[in-house]
Amino acid sequence: MKRLIRILVVSLLCLATAFGMTACAGADAGKDAKEGVVCRKFGDDGFYTVTHYYDKEGVTSLDLNAAVKAAYGEDAVVGRIKAGAFSGSSLTELVISDSGDENVSLTIDEGALNGMKALEKLTVPFVGAKAKADAFFNETEPAKDKAVNAERCFGYVFGATESEYSSAITFNYGSSTASYYIPVRLAEITVKAESEYSIPMYAFNGLTQVSKIKLEGNIVAIGDYAFYGMKQLTNIVIADAVAVIGESAFEGTDALKTFGENGFYLSATSGLIRIKDKAFKGTVLTDFVLPQGVTVIGDECFANSSLKTFTFNAGLVKIGNYAFYGSSDLTVELPQGVEIGIQAFGNTNLIA
Repeated sequence: MKRLIRILVVSLLCLATAFGMTACAGADAGKDAKEGVVCRKFGDDGFYTVTHYYDKEGVTSLDLNAAVKAAYGEDAVVGRIKAGAFSGSSLTELVISDSGDENVSLTIDEGALNGMKALEKLTVPFVGAKAKADAFFNETEPAKDKAVNAERCFGYVFGATESEYSSAITFNYGSSTASYYIPVRLAEITVKAESEYSIPMYAFNGLTQVSKIKLEGNIVAIGDYAFYGMKQLTNIVIADAVAVIGESAFEGTDALKTFGENGFYLSATSGLIRIKDKAFKGTVLTDFVLPQGVTVIGDECFANSSLKTFTFNAGLVKIGNYAFYGSSDLTVELPQGVEIGIQAFGNTNLIA
């Protein structure tokens, strides 16, 4: 009898173990079978945190906010994208929008987009960690509610962890640098701001592989050195709301050759007012049409450039010192009634 009981107990234990293994396998299979965006709400957060994205068969482009609303309800608000959320994703295009809720400010963790295998196009509402990482002009110390240092870099959201499908890019921000791993296929970036926003100083400084950038929505200014050294940039579309282009913003953009839709593009309704010192110094732009609202061209703004033609506007008030100095291919007629700085047209083909 005891032997029979012992056999029954052993049999039950074996069955329980087998069932447990099956259940675990089923759980793992369920995890592997997940598709789309996975979100969580933490504590009293009034928003969702994106914790992971699982590839869906046949899906190569994702609008993150639309996907979250489809999965979690129309009232679902994305307030954070967690580090590693898109690791391993094969998406070729990703669109990230701001929360759309005035009570929720979106934060993108460092490395949130790390490990994306095939990303070619990216749309973001700001550069870096959050919208408050924008930069005032000529600031010496950022306001307390603004991020500093690497959180202003475009590479911040890709992180510093090496990935098989990325390459290390060194970003410069003031007196410091940071290396981030950018997907090797990423070629086009759109920054689309719903609220008033300035592209931070040094935002894309050193990003050498991207060829096209679009600034859309309510972007009101471009910070100093923002696109400095983007050697592969061939096309940038400037939002109409941009009023100021910062110091040395496009210096070192060696592939940006033409003015217009396929090069440096400003629409006829551009709200640009001021172009600061050295903004286009040494660039290979061959032509430029000054928007009607521009009143000031800064010192050395187009110095040593490849300009051949330059169209002035009627509202121009001041041309800074050495503004076009050394642009030896430029043939230009001196504008009348404008304050002209020292040697502004030195070593150019000036028609008086």
